[in-house]
Amino acid sequence: MQLLKLVSSQIKLGAPLPFNVRDEHGHLLLAAAQVIHSERMLEALLARGIHADVEEIKRSEERRVG
Repeated sequence: MQLLKLVSSQIKLGAPLPFNVRDEHGHLLLAAAQVIHSERMLEALLARGIHADVEEIKRSEERRVG
């Protein structure tokens, strides 16, 4: 699994996550389809350093585009 550090623009508040969110060691923090409801929660996660698997990100982008 190759992890990519996430930035705020990759996560939409109030919308289901399109991929699993992990810590820097690959441990699952939030499963895909979970919803981040508040800016405060998103900021806390970003401060912790959240990541996602590159392949999951690619698949979510493919579903979004096509």
